[in-house]
Amino acid sequence: MPSLLTAELVRLNARASSKHDAIVQAGELLAAAGFIEPGYLESLHGREKVSNTYLGNGVAIPHGMQEDRHLIRRTGVAVLQLPEGVEWHDGERAKLV
Repeated sequence: MPSLLTAELVRLNARASSKHDAIVQAGELLAAAGFIEPGYLESLHGREKVSNTYLGNGVAIPHGMQEDRHLIRRTGVAVLQLPEGVEWHDGERAKLV
């Protein structure tokens, strides 16, 4: 069984100019590794418009919309570690996306 998380899917000491940028960076990691179709990036942004994916304690877990599951090739996880954080929701800062 292929790994859900590999070194190529982890970006330490990343910087993001915005929540949108952080979501794009994470999605691009997944797309480059073949986990998602590039079109799934829009689904990640769409989910954020419907429901905030910030969990608290500096952690956000962006994910796509149910109706776009066909754009997922296989399950995987990308991780961005943002030491400076990025504003996510209502003044909360995500440092792990």
